[in-house]
Amino acid sequence: MKRDVDKAAELRKKYPDFYRQFGMADYRRQAARRLHLSKFLKSLYVPTLLCLFVLVFTYMVYDGKRPLNPDYVPTPELSQSVKRNIDQTVSDASRLEFTSYEELTDFLVEPYTDEHERFYSIYRWVTSNISYDVDSLREGHVTSDENSPDSVFERRLAVCDGYSKLLTAMTSHAGVDIEYVSGRAVGLSGRLRIILAGNEGHAWNIVKLNGYWYPVDSTWDAGYVDDNVTKFTRRYDFEHYLVDPDQFHIRHKAMNPNKNLLNDVEMNPIDLIWSYLLNGQSFTDFIRSKL
Repeated sequence: MKRDVDKAAELRKKYPDFYRQFGMADYRRQAARRLHLSKFLKSLYVPTLLCLFVLVFTYMVYDGKRPLNPDYVPTPELSQSVKRNIDQTVSDASRLEFTSYEELTDFLVEPYTDEHERFYSIYRWVTSNISYDVDSLREGHVTSDENSPDSVFERRLAVCDGYSKLLTAMTSHAGVDIEYVSGRAVGLSGRLRIILAGNEGHAWNIVKLNGYWYPVDSTWDAGYVDDNVTKFTRRYDFEHYLVDPDQFHIRHKAMNPNKNLLNDVEMNPIDLIWSYLLNGQSFTDFIRSKL
């Protein structure tokens, strides 16, 4: 053992550069690196647990959210006979000529007294007769004039902004409470919905029927655009018509959190982050608005 130590010392004196590169110095450096790596990994232990806790807590809060309504009350389903009558009214309106959307609205709601029936008649016409403006989506130029209620009524073309504004104008004219909502649409899968997830703004509505507010998305219920953004295909699925706000909120994040129809007290951190990013406020102003 002593002989090996002496030999190592002799080699260290004779070949200092070689020894520094390949000898004990290199071993110490490697040991130091391993020690630093171990400390670094240990330092991640607490943040990792904290992140997991936040994720679990967020999920629990999200799962426990309730609509702004005391409890979600589904709108009574319209009978098949009423739906057939409304479909016939919409079909008749599609074959007639009207000088304004107000005149059209009067024709659509005249046979009905129930506000749900009147709204359904209007919604059915909008989703059946307004096509998505694929060219504007593809070329990326959309003007407010082209998506005004009067313009959409005349052109029969619109993006989500135009769909929502025309639905707002017609429903308000029929005496039913409705509001325009702007925000973001997220969580796309499969075919391209008429929105680019997470990157583009979106618009929809909330409507008050029988004393309760419900979200609707006439753009998505009218159809979809193919993946190449070249063709609009009409498809009446009504998956976004008077649904539970909790379910609707999974893919729709309103710029104004109150229009998500969720309980502010139970709003989860993800909703607050969305609200902050969408409103464009300074962080200080945003916090003050929540206090």
